[in-house]
Amino acid sequence: MKKLIFIFGALIFFSCSSDDDNGYAVPDNVDGTLLKKAVYINNSGQISTAEYTYSGNKLLKIEANSGSSTSYTYTGDRITRINYNFGSLNTESQFLTYNSAGKLESMKKTVLGDITYSVTFTDNPDNTVTIKDYNGDFDAGAPFVSQSKAFLADDGSVTKIEKYSGSTTLTYDYTYDDQFVPTHDIIGYEKLRFYHTGSTGNPNNILTVSGSGSVEMNYTYNAQGYASTVQENEDGPTVKYYYY
Repeated sequence: MKKLIFIFGALIFFSCSSDDDNGYAVPDNVDGTLLKKAVYINNSGQISTAEYTYSGNKLLKIEANSGSSTSYTYTGDRITRINYNFGSLNTESQFLTYNSAGKLESMKKTVLGDITYSVTFTDNPDNTVTIKDYNGDFDAGAPFVSQSKAFLADDGSVTKIEKYSGSTTLTYDYTYDDQFVPTHDIIGYEKLRFYHTGSTGNPNNILTVSGSGSVEMNYTYNAQGYASTVQENEDGPTVKYYYY
């Protein structure tokens, strides 16, 4: 089993691809705005799918064709718990807190009930966010692991992330299109700014990443201006999006 991280739209789910998935029939595109399905096609032609279930516009669950799923719990309009499951087994949970301004403040990951990793997000006056990672529960004095900083534009988009490791600094610069991300209509999803994993929670789609790593994303859009497909570089994997 592997975690597929979709830089194209910042969708995250667990999936196990297999050659048996090659027979999946991709439906005609739906020109809606609420994300219904994402189909990931790797360079070997293997297909992984993710189906989205809602209560209104609140996301309840993402189910992958591998048998894994991700479920979401809300407090008001904020997502405060994310469960990663394989079948009936809970493999990981994430507990989220927010500051008084409604921005993500911390995340704690539990495996089999134990907090194995945590991260804090601190807003700074200069429109940056300091990210600190801990090997365990930071509230219980867990050892500090690493630090990074996200630089934000006025609309909240990440323009740059710096990751610090000793005397080494890795820098990633981001540019965007002017269209909404596929998850735009999901309540609370825009607040999942997991800067420790990269540029997430942005209102628009990533076009390029440059600096210590580079990638170019190529999009097509539906009639509503939401991404229908995105491909990494010219010959990389592709994601197709379908909407209600």
